[in-house]
Amino acid sequence: MSASASRKAQAASFLHTRRADISGDLLQDVKEGLKFARSLPGKNKSLIYVGDGLLGRRDVEGPLAEIRAMNTEKVAINTIGVNPYQHAEAFLKMLAAENGGTYRRIGTVQ
Repeated sequence: MSASASRKAQAASFLHTRRADISGDLLQDVKEGLKFARSLPGKNKSLIYVGDGLLGRRDVEGPLAEIRAMNTEKVAINTIGVNPYQHAEAFLKMLAAENGGTYRRIGTVQ
């Protein structure tokens, strides 16, 4: 699916109808995003996580394994770190890389 002007307008319209259901827990929010992606039609699906990347713990392999197991539809997970802490930025990079996405940073690493 290309990012034509028409498709961008459709995406913007869709996003304006959605309510942000965020828990403040990165792992839970990504899991909810993956559940929602399952309900969408089509094959090429993607998710964008925007935040500081903090997990509330230093263990990253556990959350990565949970997401890996849940992402059976190969949803591309793109991440944007907003003023991330160094260890959180590393996690966001791994999350994107393992799930066919890209990582970008806004602001500085703390």
